[in-house]
Amino acid sequence: MIQLPDDVKAINPNPEADGIQLPFVAPVFWWKNGDKRMSHDNGVQYFGGWEGNEDDIRDAMIENGELPEDFVLDSRMGNEGAYSVYSRRSLTVVPIKARKRWVDSRSHSQTLCLLGLPKEGGGFKVWGTIVLTAKGYATDRLSEAIKAWTVHTKPMRLEHAPNVPSWYFWQALGTSGEFVEESVGKSIKSNITPISAFLPKMNKELLEKVYVGNDLARKISELEEQAKEWATDKRWLKNETEETAPIAQTPVTAETMDAEMDVDVAFP
Repeated sequence: MIQLPDDVKAINPNPEADGIQLPFVAPVFWWKNGDKRMSHDNGVQYFGGWEGNEDDIRDAMIENGELPEDFVLDSRMGNEGAYSVYSRRSLTVVPIKARKRWVDSRSHSQTLCLLGLPKEGGGFKVWGTIVLTAKGYATDRLSEAIKAWTVHTKPMRLEHAPNVPSWYFWQALGTSGEFVEESVGKSIKSNITPISAFLPKMNKELLEKVYVGNDLARKISELEEQAKEWATDKRWLKNETEETAPIAQTPVTAETMDAEMDVDVAFP
């Protein structure tokens, strides 16, 4: 039997299967709205944040290593039964490539990122690649949060890193601090948890700590090139591929219907 080598399969994925796949491991983290009816001790379920399928993340751990304990392992109930997730209120990332589609008048985005973990002495180290997925109003809030980091860092970048775009600096996206909710919807109103950017007071020292470094900057360019086919996959853009995250048991709401810190404080 003639079979292509595994690396050739990855570079030339079969579009007749589940659409074009990324040629590297990148588990999905989806956005989960918080719920003030939950206990404060429930973390992401109360405050809102990111969740990813346990099995997919454990597979990625084989190559990337373990995640810290603040990535909480928990159980959820979906339309197809119980499943386990790793959750965290915010993730420190470098966005690389994004794609967006519309499903029944509701937006759906996926953003390929590098996930960063704090390292001794400050700054961040790469854990691996992930995909952030958001739907409905969360799609807009994610885009706005990424843009907020661009605007926030611009003065320091112009002075100390001219011509270096904001996506070469680690940024934290999610929730932090107290419970926050936002009322959305036109004919039907509901509350969502907005995705926010963590915007610390910037100075030269902090800018240097959150810069990815020259070697990683080169790697980011390579990953962006490898993800081009994935980002423009016509089957995905036309909604001809399957969902990448479990469907939680949620009521019909507007969300489902309508289209100062110092440099030694770590990102949340």
